[in-house]
Amino acid sequence: MQTYKYDELDKRGQDYVKQRYGDDQIVQELVNDLIDETSAESPDLTVGYIFDLLAWRFNEHGEWIV
Repeated sequence: MQTYKYDELDKRGQDYVKQRYGDDQIVQELVNDLIDETSAESPDLTVGYIFDLLAWRFNEHGEWIV
């Protein structure tokens, strides 16, 4: 099975990932930790950046591959 990083998904797949996994506890904890640690010089906290840090991979429909 081929897997994809968030940024490799099409718009529909990315929308599904945000809707399905955006509120997961691990995602929210990472976002909160990064907000606490970042400064003005830090990279933008985009959805793709967050999922890249988590190293999550998805199928072509945006379903998380564990």
